[in-house]
Amino acid sequence: RTSPFAFTGNKFEFRMLGASQSVADPNIVLNTIMSEELEQFANELEQAEDFDTAIHDLVVRVFREHRHIIFDGNGYAIRGVYCCRINSRITGTFITVTETGVIQNLTIENAILLGRDTSGGIAGYNKGLISNCCFDGYVKNDSSSPSSDAGGIAGQNLGTIDRCHNKGTIVGDDYVGGIVG
Repeated sequence: RTSPFAFTGNKFEFRMLGASQSVADPNIVLNTIMSEELEQFANELEQAEDFDTAIHDLVVRVFREHRHIIFDGNGYAIRGVYCCRINSRITGTFITVTETGVIQNLTIENAILLGRDTSGGIAGYNKGLISNCCFDGYVKNDSSSPSSDAGGIAGQNLGTIDRCHNKGTIVGDDYVGGIVG
């Protein structure tokens, strides 16, 4: 453990520094990497004929190339989420967790999520891993939808939910559950 800025397999870590060390050098490196990537995005978008289509295509392409996303709440809470997506098919604090996505160690508190078809307190649709999470809020699906799924952790789940709990209120007409709709 000699590095103040270690790569630990899936993330960089700042570690406790000695008195003579500065966190400035790793920050310079990170900012340089980020600046280079943003410049590549800007160059591509500046040459686009239709900016809205180009930015959409850029986001979709980058997301598909780098799907392995881990959101680690580190035991913290997100408070006061309000999401009203009654005209959208999927609603959640996180809309969709993909096959390689992970949401872990997170609490959502004092949240209100209003959806139409598939709504979840943590994720609307889960194909990945949701682990060690808690939802404490209100999830409601629009009763005019022909079929609806509402859950405290996920509206629909094709992935894994591990060590999660719901303390909130879940309202819907069809498939409703404290953890999964």
